[in-house]
Amino acid sequence: MKCERIEELLSPYLEDELNPEEKGAVASHLKTCKKCSLLFSLMKETQESLADFPELEVSENLLDRLYSIPSKKKKFKLRLPNFDFLVRPSLQPVLTVATIVLIMVSFYFFGPNKSSIDKSISHKIHLGYSEIER
Repeated sequence: MKCERIEELLSPYLEDELNPEEKGAVASHLKTCKKCSLLFSLMKETQESLADFPELEVSENLLDRLYSIPSKKKKFKLRLPNFDFLVRPSLQPVLTVATIVLIMVSFYFFGPNKSSIDKSISHKIHLGYSEIER
């Protein structure tokens, strides 16, 4: 097995949660790989150190206060419409083109020289047709 897979299995191996086949594979890998065996020894040492800490008794009052925190936050949460779909990378080019078209249309309709734009567009179209006819 590769070290990445063994690293995923070290915690279940330490807790004795693996089936015999996986347990044997991890044990044989730990005998040959110094890096993984060092990691396993550090994990085991950490587990033993944490086991030495005394377990604290928590008062019922504190537990009730802690469990009530999420429900309080839900009451005050303001529900806004979800516009997450607008920031999807696949929609960004479409939104960019739509913005550019909207700006161009607004310049055309609300600009002071609409007639000169019409003449310029008409002239360009006629030039294009004459080039195609040749």
